[in-house]
Amino acid sequence: MTELGRLSILVSMKLNQKTELTVLNLRDMPRDVIAKIKAAAALEHASLKEYVAKILDQHVTELEKKGILPKGK
Repeated sequence: MTELGRLSILVSMKLNQKTELTVLNLRDMPRDVIAKIKAAAALEHASLKEYVAKILDQHVTELEKKGILPKGK
């Protein structure tokens, strides 16, 4: 497995008014998908980590608004 296949991303999680960091490993991601995500991050002048954390947070927030997920603490 290549290094590109082991994409490690730090994702911040808000817990009890303080931010704790954890590691999210995404393995076996297609190279073209990673390239597209990197390009999208660059368009927003963000790092890959910042961009992925942002879009994941936006998606979860939308699911919470729709009532699909319970609202976070």
